[in-house]
Amino acid sequence: MRVDSTKPAGEVVISLDAVGKSFGKNGEIRALEGVSCQIHDREFVAVLGPSGCGKSTMLRIIGGLIPYNDGTVTVLGHSAREPKDDVGIVFQSTNLLSWRTVEGNIRLGVELQKLPDDKIREKVVAMIKMLGLNGFEKSYPHELSGGMRQRVAIGQALIRNPPVLLMDEPFGALDALTRDRLNIELLRIWRLHQKTVVFITHSISEAVFLADRVLVMSERPGRIIEEVPITLPRPREGLSIRNTPEFGQYSAQLSELMGVG
Repeated sequence: MRVDSTKPAGEVVISLDAVGKSFGKNGEIRALEGVSCQIHDREFVAVLGPSGCGKSTMLRIIGGLIPYNDGTVTVLGHSAREPKDDVGIVFQSTNLLSWRTVEGNIRLGVELQKLPDDKIREKVVAMIKMLGLNGFEKSYPHELSGGMRQRVAIGQALIRNPPVLLMDEPFGALDALTRDRLNIELLRIWRLHQKTVVFITHSISEAVFLADRVLVMSERPGRIIEEVPITLPRPREGLSIRNTPEFGQYSAQLSELMGVG
């Protein structure tokens, strides 16, 4: 196994500079305050923080889904003021269309691109194979497990081949075993496609297992209070990495920063 501690930083793909966000009729609820960070090409960054600290708000701002009040946000060199095709987003709730099959839901990601139908079919078949959903092409969402539904949601985002993938606690509602399995699956997909990933979580062990770097946020209004590089070896294999002293040390460090250590 190789160690990524010497991995050089690529070009900056996502940049936030002194970003602030308020909600409410008169802006009385301050969600984010002075958030600044840079995320590099093909980096896997986890954002960790307590519930209500603004993690999801920050992700939606990066994705161009909601406006921000202060500062600047750029993604792939452009201002993040509206959704863009080169940014894929996966939420905790899959929002799959109940009347569409696995195949049909994954097709949604490319149908608006006006590709020839044979090209769409080719991309869908390849995506289903990569996600390990062979045999479930004609299944509907209610016939799938929670983990399978999340795989379909990831497929919807990936099939457009966006260079940036934003993930908002995508495995938070799953049982621990399914979550661990999908963490391993996500790293396999990331290695294959080399996306820049921003992954929101409230799980310390999940952040340590997945990330090159963990951004730790404060209570609301959310600020980034620490950036912790994770130099564990890759590829990371379940228990073999979780049982190492280094994994425990990172978990303890992040627990202390979160106020639970």
